[in-house]
Amino acid sequence: MKRTLILSKETAHRAARLGALGENIAPSYLQRAGFNAVRNLNDDQNNHPFADLIAEREGLTYIISVKTRNKFEARSGNLNSRYKLYPTPKHARLIEHLAALHNATPAWLAIQIDGERLSIYFGTVEQLHGNKGIPMTEDCLPFYECLANDEVHGLNFDSLRNVYKSRIPAHSNDQHVLCASPAKNVFLHLCCEGWKQFGPFEWLSFQDNSRVIVDETGTVVTAWDGEAWRTFKPDFEGYSWENPTITIGPRHPHPNKGYHPNFTRQT
Repeated sequence: MKRTLILSKETAHRAARLGALGENIAPSYLQRAGFNAVRNLNDDQNNHPFADLIAEREGLTYIISVKTRNKFEARSGNLNSRYKLYPTPKHARLIEHLAALHNATPAWLAIQIDGERLSIYFGTVEQLHGNKGIPMTEDCLPFYECLANDEVHGLNFDSLRNVYKSRIPAHSNDQHVLCASPAKNVFLHLCCEGWKQFGPFEWLSFQDNSRVIVDETGTVVTAWDGEAWRTFKPDFEGYSWENPTITIGPRHPHPNKGYHPNFTRQT
């Protein structure tokens, strides 16, 4: 019987640690490729929007978003073929604003981890031609600048591998996915002395058995701990939420509208 992988708070924190480690090693690879004046923008503003680093090369300045991923997906073993860069057109306008503010070219760095080895690719947002993610398939890689090609990294990535706890589901239909139409987005609403909206998302997946709701990147948005729903972003960590409601569109959910996941209190 097919097992269900459980995405939990540990999973979300592992993804955050992987991202932080990527940002830490990125400057040395950029410098090796001829960049200079490399600086971490998160030192100026915690969780700086879009860009993590700013750097110069050959008279041009770049604001760079660093995306670090395991090469293969845990659930399928398939290539992790697209690294999400930004979620909505609103973020694209924000990137344009940041580029003008720094007089810089928006760019990205994709760090691909494969066990004890890594590959690193550099490119600009412009060359993605409006794609909100970085395609990482074999036919796309030759169009990027390769800063490292299947090199031994010598770092301890053991705790950051795609390893998940699993369980055999009680029902074959215990996992559900809600997607938005191409013109709309999915939003999650949670109640904690007033409604809080999370999103937008391209899609949300929720599982009756593991009691989690995850977004299209595999990040846990909220998880049931037996007493309440918990969220893990720094601004909301430790909150106790109730009444998860999923809507297509950002409007506040009506009690009789929206999708209410069939999660029940465990005893």
